[in-house]
Amino acid sequence: MIRSKQFKLFFAFSVLFAANGLAEQKIDSLKTVLGTARDAKKRSELFLQLGDAETAVGRYDSALTWLLKAAALIDSLQAKGEKVSNSKTYKSINNVYLFAGNYAKALDYGYKALAIDESAKDSAGISKSSNNIGSAYAYLGNRDSSLKYFIRSLNIKRRIHAKPGSIISSCINIANINIGRDSYDTAFRYLNEALALALKDKDEISAAKVYPSMGIAYYKQKQYDLAIKNYSLSQEIALRTPGLKHLVVSNYAGLSDAFIKKGNYALAYETLKKASDLKDSLTSAEINKQMTDMNTKYESEKKDKEIIILNKDKKIKDAEIERQKAETDRQNTQRNAFIAGFLLVLVLGGFVLYGYRQQQKANVIITAQKREVEHQKHLVEEKQKEILDSIRYAQRIQNNILPTRKYIDKNLKRLTES
Repeated sequence: MIRSKQFKLFFAFSVLFAANGLAEQKIDSLKTVLGTARDAKKRSELFLQLGDAETAVGRYDSALTWLLKAAALIDSLQAKGEKVSNSKTYKSINNVYLFAGNYAKALDYGYKALAIDESAKDSAGISKSSNNIGSAYAYLGNRDSSLKYFIRSLNIKRRIHAKPGSIISSCINIANINIGRDSYDTAFRYLNEALALALKDKDEISAAKVYPSMGIAYYKQKQYDLAIKNYSLSQEIALRTPGLKHLVVSNYAGLSDAFIKKGNYALAYETLKKASDLKDSLTSAEINKQMTDMNTKYESEKKDKEIIILNKDKKIKDAEIERQKAETDRQNTQRNAFIAGFLLVLVLGGFVLYGYRQQQKANVIITAQKREVEHQKHLVEEKQKEILDSIRYAQRIQNNILPTRKYIDKNLKRLTES
């Protein structure tokens, strides 16, 4: 596994290449890092960056391949309980479909990303998703819905003090919708705000995106020289900046229309041919078919994984039901045993109580009998005392009346002698 320091170094080089417009070098460096990265979360981040880099150079089939890999890997991480989100991935897929012209798919992934952002209460994410949805509606010709989501996005960006480039993008989007409605004053108010921010921030790429919208507004007002001027200003930047091929195509098309209105048909044809050739290389029917096939494969794999997860959940639930049933049976057995034991205790307690009460009754009888015996004993003792007292009294009387034994013996002795 690549060390953290090496990963950061490669990532820093990737950012540096992007900053200098070296998109191909960035893709190569990211693939080098991917070849040594083993951590699933890190690999999903690299898939996402590769998808965005391929989008920047106009290889939408390759971009979608990387992005769908990122989405599938993040889905598997979520299934394992990891706190990861597909919000950024869905936004990037949305962009690929927008550039490739599959606006219904772009709208689908825009809403998927918005649902995740709203659930997470992520203001910045909600703003980006709203902007992407607004773009899809704009391409589909639904101006009211488009303007609704663009304004929502811009209001959030202003509230959270988003970077100038982000605010510029929203201003351009709102201006383009107003141009479509022929509301040029409102459109130029947003475009002038966007251009002022770009020039102040020395942001050439953002300025290159403002100029074409001004070109369209001037063209629709039949100010063709000003239209050509603004398209040319944008094209000068776009041609020397890798990653802006889609803008180059758009500028060629706009210049061609303006040249036709000016009567310069040769230059118009030459410019239009360049636009057509470049557009064909970017959005061929084969690429769209490949992207549709890849998306179908991703959705199929996702459903298969969901079915596997559902089956696992069912097994877990069945096991839980069995466990709960066993626990219920155990509890019922314990309850029945407790009831039986309680009843036994009640019966034994009844016997003990009955015996105790019988003992109490016997004790009462015995106590009464004992008292009666005591009473009879007392009566006997009283009678005995009375008898003894009578005997003693009679003996005293007898002793007082009868002569003493000494007196009798004395007289008997005298009578004998005489």
